[in-house]
Amino acid sequence: KISYVTEIEIKKEDKLCIVFDAEKLLFDLGTSRNSSGTTIYDIESVGDIEVIKSQKSVLVAEDSAIVIDKLHEFFTKIGVIYEIYENGQLLIDRIEEINPDKIGIIITDLEMPIKNGYQVIKYVKNSKNYKDIPILSLTSMTNRGVLDKVKNLGAMDLINKSDLDKLYKYISDNI
Repeated sequence: KISYVTEIEIKKEDKLCIVFDAEKLLFDLGTSRNSSGTTIYDIESVGDIEVIKSQKSVLVAEDSAIVIDKLHEFFTKIGVIYEIYENGQLLIDRIEEINPDKIGIIITDLEMPIKNGYQVIKYVKNSKNYKDIPILSLTSMTNRGVLDKVKNLGAMDLINKSDLDKLYKYISDNI
């Protein structure tokens, strides 16, 4: 499925929006497997990084097949325990099953079906049991307005999907 309908809030009013997933289309066509260095994540560009030794998990909500594939590579390279869910609701369901002390950091995309990243951040930060878990937004929508919104909701930061150095730093500092 390369498009879906989601709800967004505009001037305090919920509106329906159609989202087209160009990343999924490109992945389905096989372009990510045939083009080194042109994917969202070029794992080889990260260079020498230390393996992170922690028993805490990194929990992720991400719906892009390309990004999920590259996150698997990245998390394997840095040696962390991780779980990736294809939408915010699946991540929330999993969070509710885990002892909060076992979660090192939550990372969420913003635009996803069912529950988006904004809803994930709201859920975590409004939860008595999970509000102290660091949460990070990983997105390609990196502008000042989106940054302000995620920070106001309680996320630590908003980082671009291609900024692996910054992602590594947040993970290593928080798990």
